[in-house]
Amino acid sequence: MRAVRPKARRTTGYRTVQMHDLAAAGRLFREAGFVASEDDPISAVAGFNPAGRPVRVEAMWDGGWRATLWLRKDGGHTLRMAIRLVSEPRR
Repeated sequence: MRAVRPKARRTTGYRTVQMHDLAAAGRLFREAGFVASEDDPISAVAGFNPAGRPVRVEAMWDGGWRATLWLRKDGGHTLRMAIRLVSEPRR
């Protein structure tokens, strides 16, 4: 009986980078249609394909909003927004 080797993990080649220019990330989301907050995000992460083109940008705002922006080759985009609602714990 042969020993079974574990499968190698597939890597997509995408790299993720923390964005330091949060004002640019805020502008990008507002241009895409994000209207929940006029402030800049408190953190943003961008994902790039192997050719160096930005593919996905994720950002988080102070009021609990999170948004993900997917950028397509044809110039289109998809924007997903979510808010975290926090209520008082049950007693």
